[in-house]
Amino acid sequence: MDVKQSRYLMALIAILTSGLVQADYEKGLNAYRGKDYGTAFKEWEQSASQGDVKSTKNLAMLYLLGQGVAANADKAVELIQKAAAANDAEALRMMGQFYLDGRIPAIKPDGAKAGEYFGKAATLGDAEAQYQLSKLILGAGQLDSALKLLNRAAEGGHRGAMLALAQIHEQGKMVSKDMALAEKWYAKAGGKPKELATKAQ
Repeated sequence: MDVKQSRYLMALIAILTSGLVQADYEKGLNAYRGKDYGTAFKEWEQSASQGDVKSTKNLAMLYLLGQGVAANADKAVELIQKAAAANDAEALRMMGQFYLDGRIPAIKPDGAKAGEYFGKAATLGDAEAQYQLSKLILGAGQLDSALKLLNRAAEGGHRGAMLALAQIHEQGKMVSKDMALAEKWYAKAGGKPKELATKAQ
């Protein structure tokens, strides 16, 4: 077999394997939606073992919730870390959240590590990570960088970021007061929340 034939066969195998992995993922998803968590676990475990990142993340969720398998937070974190190592934005953000809130026993709260993971996810365009990172660095006094992140998250459709920008421009404590911008972001967010409207009266 020459080099060209070898490369062709390798490419063909990759395509066929990809199709099988997707089939396992879809079977798992259908099973999960039908609350057949045992089957979902089996299918996602199979496709995750073949490198499917979506299956890896969903498998982690099953371990976290104890669905179809005994709850195991350590195993869940291991799987999320694996997906994060593949540069998956959602997994990176989840790792950031783990370090931020300290709800996973095996992970001690660490703002610096949370910021590192949020930063990587934010670079990949994850709006929630951009929002979370903006709050972290705003607390550290990095106003310009925080505003840039809030704007990126808001433009990406994140309602929390829209409301944060609206309040910042409405209050005029950190930037010059700009009611036009405040109203713009309130409108994009679907209107000013009742609790904020009440406080303003």
